[in-house]
Amino acid sequence: MWRPLVLMLIITDLVVADIPGCDYFDTVDLTESKRYPNGSFQYENLIIPAEQTGEYDYEILVDGEKESVKKHLRGCACKLGACVRFCCHKNLFLVQDQRTCSGDISRAVDFDPYVSITQSDGKQDGTLQRHFDQINMSKQEYCLQPHPIKTGENETIITLVPHICAVTVPNQWLQNILRVLSIIFLILTIIVYLSLSKLRNLHGYCFICYMICIALAFALLQVDSWGDDWTLAGCMVNGYVGYFAVMAGFLWLTVISYDLWTCFRDNNYNIQRYTPKYRFLIYSIYAWGVGALLTITVIVLDQVLDVDDDDQTLWRPGVAFYSCWVNTMDWSAMLYFYGPMALQIIFNLIMFTLTARRFAELKRELKVVATAEEREQSHKYNERSCTQFVRLFVIMGVAWTFEIFSYLAARLEWSPLERIFDISDYINCAQGIIIFVLFVLKRSVLRLILNR
Repeated sequence: MWRPLVLMLIITDLVVADIPGCDYFDTVDLTESKRYPNGSFQYENLIIPAEQTGEYDYEILVDGEKESVKKHLRGCACKLGACVRFCCHKNLFLVQDQRTCSGDISRAVDFDPYVSITQSDGKQDGTLQRHFDQINMSKQEYCLQPHPIKTGENETIITLVPHICAVTVPNQWLQNILRVLSIIFLILTIIVYLSLSKLRNLHGYCFICYMICIALAFALLQVDSWGDDWTLAGCMVNGYVGYFAVMAGFLWLTVISYDLWTCFRDNNYNIQRYTPKYRFLIYSIYAWGVGALLTITVIVLDQVLDVDDDDQTLWRPGVAFYSCWVNTMDWSAMLYFYGPMALQIIFNLIMFTLTARRFAELKRELKVVATAEEREQSHKYNERSCTQFVRLFVIMGVAWTFEIFSYLAARLEWSPLERIFDISDYINCAQGIIIFVLFVLKRSVLRLILNR
């Protein structure tokens, strides 16, 4: 399921090492290589002359910093021919999260390299162009390694994949912490809503369904970020269930916004055409059903579209293709993820506008026909309902709108805007915390908890 990568050759500055005119990342360790009487060394199928060797007592890391190591001999192998940088000897595997290799060196690993080398003006420096986002990485930022992929209970294939040498994104740890805390606070909020009879109304149950979806999506996303030894089937299940959870969560938001509007439209929450149980049944069929239909569509298209056809691959949902989630690196995300999300945000915005307008009309009507006590009671209820809707709209609508803009900025290469919109990632990861603060840590709910 790994997509072919093209090694583009682009001229970059060289890092001068102890061998004159030789980039450190063009050298290889000659410690285990055979030395000939004339001072030359044999490395694989290359003979490296003595003048292209030198002693080093350091390594250069991906960020350019030097790290002291035991003195050893290195040779400038890449001056003698085109090089592709490997993380380890091809009989070894790179140890996860470590700069060491391990494996059975007595067994040669056979793999299809999935790499082609092209020349540019007769020069090459091994720069890798990552195909899906067009980012160029210098040879010090990546290396190639054989990677085992489980295709069945007892079947494993070996393929060659690039390993990004850069340290994990600095702020990724913060997103992980916020996501885990969000899951915890979403569970706490669900418990509170299920425990208090006053909150177990139609709005409350719809809100609980939304929180279950988001908590499930966060949990699967977190498991994906922690998991390294996914089977293909496990990766796909994680991606499809996570996609269903996110889509169903958004559909429950549209249900909440629609139901709140109908309450204001009918002017009396307790006298409506259908009972709350019946309406919840209809809402459940809509949210779970449409979410399932979208997920089935994604599954079918992933299986039907040809992975070897670049035109078809571009429009695949891409679950378990780059990661265990829907591919958000291509324009296909507008069809399967951000597009449906944007339509629902627009719908919620329309409901918000209609609800706000109806709320203003009710205030004017109450001034004319109701007593002071009735006006106050009705106003308090309507204000609470409207406030709840506004809170949800701000949390989800605004945050996810910026997420869509961030995606568009990345696809259109608007780098300054992309950095600005990155804050939406943290807001989305903190959803559970924000929901707990806004919907549980408020006076009316705390009073209900204390009374219970």
